[in-house]
Amino acid sequence: MVDSKLELLLLHGLPLDGTMWAKQMELLPGATYAPTLYSFGDRIESWAEKALALTTAQRLVVVGCSVGGSCALEVAALAPDRVPALVLIGTKAWRRLDPVYHASALA
Repeated sequence: MVDSKLELLLLHGLPLDGTMWAKQMELLPGATYAPTLYSFGDRIESWAEKALALTTAQRLVVVGCSVGGSCALEVAALAPDRVPALVLIGTKAWRRLDPVYHASALA
């Protein structure tokens, strides 16, 4: 049987860190993650990969503030079957373009 427990991934904005979510850490006790993203590399894509690797949850709600929201979009793109909901706070609803799709749209 697949574990369908819901987990929560909270992604901070700049120049803050994971502690910005201190008061939200008990929303889902033992199933809430608020990493500090800077040590995950120098690209949002790297942040997303490493943040996603923190959990094996099959149902992961991702909340992102500012650049954390951009990271949340990347997380959802990496695991669309695992992310049933996104909450974006002060985030541009933009994702990096697929170069092949972009070229075909321009053509």
